This record gives sequence, structure tokens and C-alpha cells, in this order.
Amino acid sequence: METRSRKCESRTSEKKCSWASYMTNSSTLIVMIGLPARGKTYMSKKLTRYLNWIGVPTKVFNLGEYRREAVRSYKSYDFFRHDNAEAMRIRKQCALVALQDVKSYLNEEGGQIAVFDATNTTRERRDLILGFAQENAYKVFFVESICDDPDVIAENILDVKVSSPDYPERDRESVMEDFLKRIECYKVTYQPLHPDTHDNKIVYYLMNIHVQKHTIYLCRHGESEHNVLGLIGGDSGLSAHGKEFAVALRDFIVNQNLVDLKVWTSQLKRTIQTAEALQVPYEQWKILNEIDAGICEEMSYSTIKEKYPEEFALRDQDKYHYRYPGGESYQDLVQRLEPVIMELERQGNVLVISHQAVMRCLLAYFLDISAAPPLIAETAWGAQEFEPLSHHFISKWRLCFCVPDELPYLRCPLHVVLKLTPVAYGCKVDMLDLNVEAVNTHRNRPLANSKQEMPARRNSFTPMSSLEQVKRPRVFSIGNPPCTPLPLSLSSTDVPEALENVEEPVSERMGLAHLGPPVSYPGNRCGPPIRYVGRMLEDRYRVKREFRDGDRVTYKCEHGYYSRGSRFSFCLKGVWTPLELQCKRKICGSAGEISNGRFQQTGNAFGDTARAECNQGYVLQGEAVRACRANGWSGTIPTCVAFDFTTSAPDESVNCLLPRTSGNATYHGTKATYEPGETLSFSCKQGFQLIGDSSVLQCERTGMWNPQHANCRKVKCETFYIANGKVMFGHLTFNTKVSISCKPGYHLKGPSVVTCAENSSWTPSLPTCEQAMPVQVTCPRPAVLNGNRPDEYKMEYVVGEKVTISCQEGFEITGSSQVTCGSDGQWQTLPECQVTGGKCLSPPLVPNAHTEHENHRHYESVRYKCNHGYRMVRGPSSAYCRNGQWSDVQMKCEKKKCGSAGEIMNGHYHYTGASFGDNATVQCDPGYFLVGVAVRHCTANGWDGRQAECEAVQCTDPPRVPDADMIFDTSGVIKYGYMASYRCRFGTLIGVSKIFCTEDGSWSNPPPQCKDLQRDLHICSSEIIEDHIINVTLE
Repeated sequence: METRSRKCESRTSEKKCSWASYMTNSSTLIVMIGLPARGKTYMSKKLTRYLNWIGVPTKVFNLGEYRREAVRSYKSYDFFRHDNAEAMRIRKQCALVALQDVKSYLNEEGGQIAVFDATNTTRERRDLILGFAQENAYKVFFVESICDDPDVIAENILDVKVSSPDYPERDRESVMEDFLKRIECYKVTYQPLHPDTHDNKIVYYLMNIHVQKHTIYLCRHGESEHNVLGLIGGDSGLSAHGKEFAVALRDFIVNQNLVDLKVWTSQLKRTIQTAEALQVPYEQWKILNEIDAGICEEMSYSTIKEKYPEEFALRDQDKYHYRYPGGESYQDLVQRLEPVIMELERQGNVLVISHQAVMRCLLAYFLDISAAPPLIAETAWGAQEFEPLSHHFISKWRLCFCVPDELPYLRCPLHVVLKLTPVAYGCKVDMLDLNVEAVNTHRNRPLANSKQEMPARRNSFTPMSSLEQVKRPRVFSIGNPPCTPLPLSLSSTDVPEALENVEEPVSERMGLAHLGPPVSYPGNRCGPPIRYVGRMLEDRYRVKREFRDGDRVTYKCEHGYYSRGSRFSFCLKGVWTPLELQCKRKICGSAGEISNGRFQQTGNAFGDTARAECNQGYVLQGEAVRACRANGWSGTIPTCVAFDFTTSAPDESVNCLLPRTSGNATYHGTKATYEPGETLSFSCKQGFQLIGDSSVLQCERTGMWNPQHANCRKVKCETFYIANGKVMFGHLTFNTKVSISCKPGYHLKGPSVVTCAENSSWTPSLPTCEQAMPVQVTCPRPAVLNGNRPDEYKMEYVVGEKVTISCQEGFEITGSSQVTCGSDGQWQTLPECQVTGGKCLSPPLVPNAHTEHENHRHYESVRYKCNHGYRMVRGPSSAYCRNGQWSDVQMKCEKKKCGSAGEIMNGHYHYTGASFGDNATVQCDPGYFLVGVAVRHCTANGWDGRQAECEAVQCTDPPRVPDADMIFDTSGVIKYGYMASYRCRFGTLIGVSKIFCTEDGSWSNPPPQCKDLQRDLHICSSEIIEDHIINVTLE
């Protein structure tokens, strides 16, 4: 599958930055292009899930949903023929409606990226979208998906389109036939993006989308020693139960029969020990380390609350953005884990052994849960039990709907494996409990946690992650609206945040809706359907009091509202399924432009009004007020006409219009216009106070009010100081609440929260911090590693109280089993639980490896180390003593490799080998001699010594010869091979005429001589030399 992309805005002056930051600097529209069954919706949903996970509000607008809403019943491919004029009109109208929803989402609902998921196969349609984007100053990013493989297309149709609402109760063959003909209809007018019209940039995330089938397993490490003691962070090892889980995890992985499984861990001891028990290779990732708790590392929550009460309270208020002093926030962790997500998208089968916070962030991505509240959590009612798989390791889990929770509160218990199987438009999650006992490390969200404005952090190593860095994503995505049934008799302050954002039609605002929890009836029957705020149940269902299992009811929106999502709710096993329908007020847009005037709008949605106002010196002609109706703005746009005071009669004047609605004041008038001299009174709204003494406006002859508007300013309260106390100030405006606490050793007398009142004073009266009376000393519940808890539900013990300690199976107590709570709040001499059971003799021998101890007890483990000069090439490196027998050891050690000893210019090394214990000897080329050590040895740390050098041999100047000319290059150093040539000026040359510089720095021959042979020859008489042999020696 090929993906093309196109930017539609030049960015010549923009600095290089990441794609995500480029796309979110302003509102962005991503437009999908391609024939049906090319993976456009698949990419749209995965990209949206990723962007929402990193905190960029993104929403998919699928044109098929709009088309199905407009055309209730799909019959055949004929609807998509290019010559079907009526169908083409409907499809274009659906596109326009969808683009208006895009505009509402980006302009009014806080969205940053909208994905327009449609075929968009013609230049005409793309020009329409581009014009819409330019009109609204949106960036546009075209993404074209191309696939010509018929097998892939057929698989896409069978995987996704067979279950499409277009084909209810149709057999696979007829669906395939109709959809292939639908594709042919699109091909007639298909105009792909031209490669010369874009820069062919492909988004990095889309490149990593994995289209092959694979499975991802997520789990935490085995229970650690810190888990048992209730401490967070740190780098502790596994407890006895943790080691038991590691063995169970190995058996589970073996039973899965996985091919090419990759195992990833963090660099912390507890995940590494868990992975080593698997006896398979694994990779360590530093970015998988647990969230950094900063100064709170290795503390319990009770210790943090006592030592850092302000930090403890801050974290409870907004756990996602809270950053530990000197540590990290969940928002930091999500950004840190981005590379892991990229790798998981393109890898095969992977097992990730990580930590609680890390697992929450990874799970949130695959469940499409962003920084906004997710839609899956446990609740007290509305839960059903089910068994996801028939596997002997799996216990029942609760599948719950209703009350939304946040990412930092997702339940990721110890000794549970999550099996994630990516499917077409989402991810299937199976939860597998390996049935190994473990402590519960989950901390529920505090019940009193309210969404208060966060006070600024002080006296911390690092600031809190900014709430402004990432805008708040939407509360819910299309097709996944909140499904929170409310308890009876709710006050307005009890309504969950998700429901407060739902717009209410007229009937709901008049109190006609009934909100209440679903009622379960015997025999899987359902009672009356749930009444939702802003959505009406169709009349035929309102009178019926009981429904059978599988029955369906239909909801609708009121006049002036448009609908999104499925309108149906089903009775399933006595519980109504959550309703996906959303009702939004229809948008009218701008009321128009007035020359020399303006409209003051209360909004641009159904029911809002727009009041016309003229500039000074102009009078209004036409209707002053327009209303947003279901079919647009009422009436016509009025005009503002200049009023000429020089030509008007002395008594001619201009009336004053009723001032526009103010955000800080209320006008007490019933007329639309006022004559000169008339007055209009006003009062400041709650949270505002009058500036000056007068609360009256007077109409002048010019048609202007004096003063021009109501003078009201925001109520502000002054800061205050509490002796021996701590005050957490936020804003100082009306109705702002301020929390007060006392320093250690003092207690609060008076309210802990005060509110800024309308008279700019704090109410109730400010408290004081008085010295605290001594409190009763207590001891916490005793914690002994590998010991049983004495009382599961008792958390504190008074001074002098005694407790009996016992050990878990496989451990025996050392010391007194009975301990007493001391006056200092500490237990006196806690015992220890040491391993017992059958002892193992010396562990198995591993060639070239060693251990330290000889006798080992039951449940103990021994770690092998390779001998000096050897390294481990296969693990794991531990063996476990079980009932007197050692587990198999598959560790292998081989000699460490030193590699090359280096490169020597004008020489080389002669090796006996390149492993531990081998040698490398230097051999210089002819004409070069060694400088340095000739032999290097391969040690455990590499080659010893320093690298030697080969320097060139040099000869002295050649000797001079009398009566001879010497031909010799005197321009430089005399090196090996240089030649000196001799030629006699007088006489005969005796010896060699050429000598050479040799390897040892000497000349190859002695220099020659020049002799005059005629001069040196002696002549004797013939008589003397007769009958003699003459030997002549010439010198």
C-alpha cells in the first residue's frame, strides 16, 4: 500500500521542527484520498488514536456515516454511479455538512486536527475542500492511499465491509460482488494526486502503521520487595511471589507457541529478573523504566502525605499533569514512550515487561484513551462478568461501562498479562490472570477529587507540566459518547463533567427528562429505557415498561439540533447498552456584515440572537435583532445610514438603542429604543462591582448613551497571611476558593477553605493555626519480607500491643515470632523469614563459568558468572533450587573477542588468533624497522600495550671516490633502495659502478676506485723474464 501526501501551504520561513508540532501550530485538516477498501479509515482511526494519546485533540469525520444518516437504506452500487444526479447531489450535501462539523470542531470545540475520511477522488471535490480550508485559514494535508493488489483489496472488503451497516444480513459473496462494482463506479471519475504537485512527504507515524497480524503482550514485573513494603520506585529485586510469577510467565509464553517473540524490559532489576526466568533472549530499554518519582522515590504514600502534604494534595488534584519534584509526570512519560509505540506498531510478536505507570500509558494508547477521561473503568453497578478465553490461567474479569476514569487510574495489577490483538479499526484486549498471589498496588482516585484550578507549585526542583502545552482533548470521540446513567435526585453539582458539556434541547431544559440508573428485571429483561440529557426517546417506546432481551429502541434529536452516531440502544442481559447518539445545535455562522455598524451575537448556534448596532452618527434602518433558526438566520441584514446634524431640524434627534448584553452587567429596560433624555438603569452581575456611584445611563441627542456602557469591574480579594500556616493561592477573583493548612506541630482552628465574596472579602472568617496537642503514638502494620500479614484489615496498633508474626510457605522464622509496639511508634526487633526446605548441593557446572556458594536452600537461586576473559553468549545466567534439585542451566560462555589489533603503516600484525589469550606480532615491511613493543596480548579488556610503528631505514651519504663523479639525489633522506652511481674522470673504474641502500641501513658494496693502468705497469727485459711465470699485482 502506497501513501502520498501533499502540503498546501508554503513554509519557506519556518524552522525545521517535528511533524506533530508543525501540524498543531494552527488548526489542520487532513484529507484522505483513495478508492474504497484502500485503508483510509484504518489509517484515519490509528492516526487519531495516536494524536489524542500524545495530547493533540483530533477527530475523524467519516463521510460514510453522514451518507448513511441521509440515506437510511442502502440498496446497491447504483447509488455511487457518476451519472446518478440525485445521489451525487446527496453526496455533495453530506460533504458540505461534514465540513461544517469540521469547522465547528476546530473553531468552537477546542479541536486542533480534523481528519476528513472520504474518497475525495475528484479534483472538483478537493478544490471544494481546499477553498473551505483557505476561507477558514486551516492548513491542509492531503494523504492518498493507493493499493493495486487484488488479494489485499479482497481481504479488506471481507474484514471490514461485510460487517458494514450498508449490508445488514447479506451473505459474503453478494457483499463482495456489490462492493467491487462500487469501486468500479469510483474508478470512472478517479483523478489521483499528480506527483509533480506535492513534495511527496510521508508522515512518520503512517510509515509505522503495522498491517500484518501480530500480538502484543503487556505485563508488569513480578511482585518486588518494595511492592510488599508499599514503597514506590527504587530498584528492588523480586519477592518470593514475584519469582513464582516469573516461572508461571515462562510456562504461559511456552504454551502460546509464538514465532519470533521479542521480549523487552526496562533497565531495572525487577523486570530483568522476570525476563531471565523466561530463558529466552531479551532487550533492555531505558525508556521503559518506571516513572521517576523524584524526591519521593522509595517512599510509601503515607510517608509522602506526612512529609510532603502539599505535593500529595497537588498530585490528587491532577495526577496526569502533576510532576514529582525532581521527577516526571504522566504527561512526560507519554512523551518518553513515543518511540516504544512506533516500534510496537511495526514489530511482530512482542512481550513488554514493564511497570505500572508505563503499562497504563501503553494500554491507554491501544484502548484509544487520551489525556481526557477514558470510557472504561470499574463501577459499583452495571458490570458484567465474562470469560474472555478458555485458558487454565484465566480467571473471570469484570467488564464495566459507566463511570469514566483517567489514564493514571487504569487498573494494571501485578501478575496479570494483557494480550493485545490489533484488529481493523481498533484493538482486542484479553486479560489473563496467571493465578499467582500478589499485593494490590492500585491506588483509587480520591472521592473528593474535584477539578479545581491548580495552584502554582513553589519550592520544587521542577515545575508542574504546563496545562497549556497540550490543549484539553475532547471528552469523547464520535461513536464513543459518555454513557453515565445518573443516580436519582441529582443536584446540578452532581452531574459528571462529561454530561455537563452536552447541549440540552428545550424539553430537557424544562425539566421533562428523567435521569436514573437502569433497572434489571428477571429473565434478562429490561425496564424502561434510559432517558438521556439532550436526546429524546421516540414516542412508541415511552409507554412501554418492559422489554425482552435483544429488543432495540430508537432515540432522536429535537428541532434545531442535528444528530451524530447510532440512534439505537439494545437490551442485553437486563442492561441497556450505552447510547452513541449525540445532539448538537445547528450552526448558523455569521449573521452578516453591516457597513458602519456591526452585529453583537450571543452565539452562532440554534436559539442564539444577533443584535445590530450602528457606529456613532449613524441610525439603523431595518430589524435590529436576528435569531438563529433551524434553517438559518431570521429576517434580513439591516443598514446603518448617516445622520446629518447640520441639515436636520433643531429638534430633530436620534434615539438610542438598548445596549448590547454585557458580560459584567445587566440592563433593566424593556424597550428596544430610547428617546434623548431617557435613562436606563443597570446592575453589576455576580462577581462584578460598580465603578463610581452612578448605575444609570442617559440617552443623548446624538443617539449615544452617556456613559457609553455600564461601568463594572471584576471583584478581587487581597492576599492574606496565616501565622504558622500555609496558603495555596490561585486566582483572587470572585468565588475563588483558597486552601489553608498548618505547619507540622500546629492544627487549624477554623475553616480550611475560604471563598472570595462579592464585597472583596474572604468568607467565612480567616482561621488561625494553633499549637497542636500531643497525639497518641501508634505503630503501622508490621511488614516482614516473605511473612504473612497478621491482620488484613487492621492498619494501626497502639503502644504495648503485641502481634504474632508467621512466615509464608517455604520460609522459616528467625527471631521471636511475637513483637510489641514501642513508645516510639516502631516495632521492637522484627524477626526475619528465611528460606527453608530441601537443600541443593553444588549447582551444575557451566564450562568457563563459576559460582560462589556450594550449599543452597529451597527457593534460592544462584547466578553464574563467566570466568575472566570470557563473556556470556546465551542465557539465562541463573539456576533455581527447587526441592533439592537445580533447574536446567543453558548459559554458555565463550572467549572474549579482541578483534583487530590495529592497522600499521608499512607493516602488519601476525596473529595467533583474536580471542582471549592470543598474540599479535608486528612484522615491518622491507626497508622499515620496528619502534615499540613487537608483541600484543588479547586480554579480558582488549589488546594490551600500545600500537607499535614501522619507521623507514636510512643510510649515510655514499662515500666520495677520488677522480670520480658520483650521480646521487641529495634532495632528501636516503632511504632503502636508493642508488649511488660512479663514473671515473681519469683512469679505469675498478669495482662496481652502482651501490644501493640496503634493509639494514648500509650500502650494498664498497665504493669503486679509479686507476691509471698504463702508468702503474712495470716493463722488464725479455732475458730476465724468460722461462718464468709473471704475477702482476696492480695497486
